[in-house]
Amino acid sequence: MSSKKIIKSVIVSLFSALVLLSFSDSASAADKVWILKQIEDGFKKRTVCVSNDGIKFIQGQYVLLCQAPDWKIFVLNKKRKLFIEMPRENFKGTSWMWKVPLSVSKSASESEEPIAGLKVESFESAKSASSSGDTDSVRKVFVKTTREVPIDSKKLTLIQGLFGDDLNGLPLEISVVDTKETKRDVLTTDWCLTKVVPDHFYSIPKGFSRAKSLKEIENLYDAEKFRVMKYRPFQKKTINK
Repeated sequence: MSSKKIIKSVIVSLFSALVLLSFSDSASAADKVWILKQIEDGFKKRTVCVSNDGIKFIQGQYVLLCQAPDWKIFVLNKKRKLFIEMPRENFKGTSWMWKVPLSVSKSASESEEPIAGLKVESFESAKSASSSGDTDSVRKVFVKTTREVPIDSKKLTLIQGLFGDDLNGLPLEISVVDTKETKRDVLTTDWCLTKVVPDHFYSIPKGFSRAKSLKEIENLYDAEKFRVMKYRPFQKKTINK
């Protein structure tokens, strides 16, 4: 083989490799998902997944997901294999994710430390005008949000339904002050990373049935927890080991 043919063959091979690499990079960018590990009330572990194509919250046996192109909201109970579709426009949150109970506005703080490597904006409420006397009542709320993950208007509508209408991004930290002036953390974020996930990541798994209402899905957890508490002696037994 002549030197010219060898050079031509090498050039064609390199060009083909670059084309394949560019397609691979485009596919990875399209499928890249931001994954955040959060804790609510100090013990409830939550995984939040956000990408251009959807958003997904996973907490215990519950899953909430919303996906392009129609951006319908689905709430799932993994243990019972039930799901329900919710309208995004009138969505007002769930019983298993804490919602900001007071109106908040952007605070005057100019610089904030990043959380899990993400830039944040701070919001806070004004103090309540009057106290009900309930020691668990919330007197003030502090929220830190980020817009460094893909948050468009459709995802923001969902986030505002879940956490509060005044927020402009995904909450990373929420803390409250009660009527005894005690401050506690409601939501914290441990870390954030990016991964490539399968195409069906935001889909409802096979074998799930449609529930009649959101209450039906959420009440099942309480009923199951009650049965476990009733038969607590069985919890310490080792099975099939």
